Amino acid sequence: MEHSSIISMSDLKKYTTIELDLLGLTELSSGDRLKIREKVLQVIELFEDCSDEKDLARNCVIGNLISRALAKLPMSPLMLIPQEFNEEIVEDSMDKWPEDLPFQENSRYPSVRKDANGIYDIYGFIGKGVLEYDCSTGETGIMPSPVFVQRPIIFETESGRRTGRLFKKAYMKVDELSNGYNVGNPIVIPITLVKIDENQYEYEAKVEDLKELERTHNIEWHSMSSSDDAS
Repeated sequence: MEHSSIISMSDLKKYTTIELDLLGLTELSSGDRLKIREKVLQVIELFEDCSDEKDLARNCVIGNLISRALAKLPMSPLMLIPQEFNEEIVEDSMDKWPEDLPFQENSRYPSVRKDANGIYDIYGFIGKGVLEYDCSTGETGIMPSPVFVQRPIIFETESGRRTGRLFKKAYMKVDELSNGYNVGNPIVIPITLVKIDENQYEYEAKVEDLKELERTHNIEWHSMSSSDDAS
């Protein structure tokens, strides 16, 4: 029997009810848990009056747009034009470095910022660590599962040695983004987690990997202060 990738609304409500029960949000729940269950089922019921697959496909689009709205994600690419940025000039109060300049926030997505050097997304890349190097033992080990690091400060390495450059942000090559910038799809950088002590890690990435990401994602890494650890 041919399987349809689009579930009918009656089946979807039943499926949703089962999943909510498995999540522990049952009809016997109370307080906020019961309210969450009721709200989810109310939203599902809004789509019950569809009569054919065209309506179902349309509702899938509506659901996607609603989910982006709830997550405060733009529904279309940012155009990165001057009118899209707030006029107010602000400064970064977290992890501030000498090279961090005052910036303007994008009015549609504040994590996209514009300073005197260009436009960047503070959540535009994440580090994916699969190796761990322990400074105390000198041992390198494979991690049992990948570790994702948000907003890492990346130490560049070449042939296993730090070059003295480190990166906190990547500026967009706006002229090459003909279709605008889609948020919510961060660039993944292969990194090695360098264990300094029990509570501190640093993150390294190979120069060839960083150059490849520049080439394929229309970005340009911005070098921060030279590392005292370069060797």
